[in-house]
Amino acid sequence: MNDTKIKNIKNNTTPERVASSLSENEKEGKLIEKGCLGSINKKNYQENVERDLYSFYIKKISQDLDDYFNDYMDQNPNKDPYSFLLEIQKENPARLEELKRIQQRVKKIMNERVRSERLRFLGQIEIEDQFEIVEESQGEDFEPSEPKTKFAYDLHATIAEKLNLDNFEDLEYYTAVGTHLDNCGVDAFFKFKYQDEKGKEKFIRVCFDITINTPEEKRRQETEKRRAGETILTDLVLFLSNDEIETIKELYSNRNKKEEKNDVRFQKMRREYKFILNDFANKIINQYKKRR
Repeated sequence: MNDTKIKNIKNNTTPERVASSLSENEKEGKLIEKGCLGSINKKNYQENVERDLYSFYIKKISQDLDDYFNDYMDQNPNKDPYSFLLEIQKENPARLEELKRIQQRVKKIMNERVRSERLRFLGQIEIEDQFEIVEESQGEDFEPSEPKTKFAYDLHATIAEKLNLDNFEDLEYYTAVGTHLDNCGVDAFFKFKYQDEKGKEKFIRVCFDITINTPEEKRRQETEKRRAGETILTDLVLFLSNDEIETIKELYSNRNKKEEKNDVRFQKMRREYKFILNDFANKIINQYKKRR
C-alpha cells in the first residue's frame, strides 16, 4: 500500500459540491458516522493539508533547479519558503531572485487551485502522508487510545479486551469522517502496534467504512467509484441496519439509571448493542490477523 498513490478524485469534486449532492439517506449516514465515530478538527485539517501540499509543490517545482537547491529541500522538507529564502540569501545571493519567482508560483498554485480542490490534489501525495494528515487533525483533547464518542470508545475497548492487551495504548483509533480518506471509503481506522522479532516497533492499520446502506447498494457505489478512477482504501465495510441504528440512538439518549435496571426492553437493547460491538470487533481483528 505504501508505494501506491490515490488516483485523482473527479475534477469537479469539492467538499461543498459533495455535501450538496448527498441524498437524504446519505446525509443521515453522515450524521450517524459523525455521532458514532467522531469528527476531526476542521481548522487543523485544512492547515495540515495545505502544509503538506505546499511542501509537495515546492519540491515539485524545484526539480528543474540545480543540486544545491534540491539538496537543501531534501534536508529541510518542512521549512516554509520565507525561511529557506533567508538562508539561501546568506549562502548564495545569486539565487535569491529566481527563488522569489518560484515562491510566487507556489503561492499561485495554492491560492487558485489547491485550496479550492484539496480532495483532487491530495491524490498526488503518498498514502502514508495522507493518513498522517488525518492523524494530526483529530478533535479537541484527542487521545488515540481513548476515543471520545461512546461507540468508538466501546469498540476500542472490545477489541483490546478480545486481544488481551496489557497496554491499551498499543491500539490507536482515528476518525476520518469528513476528510479526503472518507471519499476513499475510510470512515475510521485502528492502528495495531506490535514489535517484530528484532524488537522494532511496527503497526498494522485496519481501515473500515460504516454504512446504513445495503450490501448491494454499497457494492454499486464502490463499482461506480472504481469506474470513475477513484481509489477505495477501506479494508472492510461494517453494516448497520435501521433497527440497530435506533437501538444505538436510544441507548445514547438520556435515561434514568434506576429505570434501566428494571427495564426489560432496555436490557434487550444492551444485549443487541454488545452483539454489534462483538461482531464489528471480530471483523476488525480478523483483518489485523490476516496481515500480521
